[in-house]
Amino acid sequence: MTQGKKLSKLQYMVITAVLAAIIVFLMFSGLGYIPTGFGFTITILMIPVAIGAILLGPAAGAILGAVFGLTSLATCFLGLDALGVALLAISPWKTAIVCVVPRILVGYLCGLIFKALNGKVFKTRKTDLLSYGVASISAALLNTLFFFAALWIFFGGDPTVTQYTGGSSNFFVLIGALGGINAIVEAVACLILGTAIAKALNMVMKRAAKI
Repeated sequence: MTQGKKLSKLQYMVITAVLAAIIVFLMFSGLGYIPTGFGFTITILMIPVAIGAILLGPAAGAILGAVFGLTSLATCFLGLDALGVALLAISPWKTAIVCVVPRILVGYLCGLIFKALNGKVFKTRKTDLLSYGVASISAALLNTLFFFAALWIFFGGDPTVTQYTGGSSNFFVLIGALGGINAIVEAVACLILGTAIAKALNMVMKRAAKI
């Protein structure tokens, strides 16, 4: 049982709400955003987004992605992200787009990726775990790609951003300078934790459905 199959609307809403609450808790507890000291942060908030997208489908993934994006925007207002604070001072609405829209797309696409792979490309029990792994790591990698693409589109030539790239406004220089380390850490964390938790929860949900 995956992506909301055999779940009632109430169960779907409850699981989505719990995962959203986890995202908010991780944000306010300081566990979800880890400062690096270089003007940007490493986040593990894509993990509950990936889990929701895998278990409940693309729509839930998009909802959880929106929650993640709003917490990211909140860190800018609360002064928890140095780069975010600077971008907010330049343009609040552009900052909101950069923080929120990419995360909605990532959550939705993660759900689609799992739906396309599970039981179709990876059909056996031995390969089933791969669909969880690919979907989980894609969430982290797409988050990095889409976030920095939006950052580049709206702020790529601004000195606030180019100070981290040696004055260059090249997209690949930007993603290499600001996204290199955190992309690797986030991808590994999402691959391991997202895969393990989503698979375990899916097994629990299957057993509960039989009771």
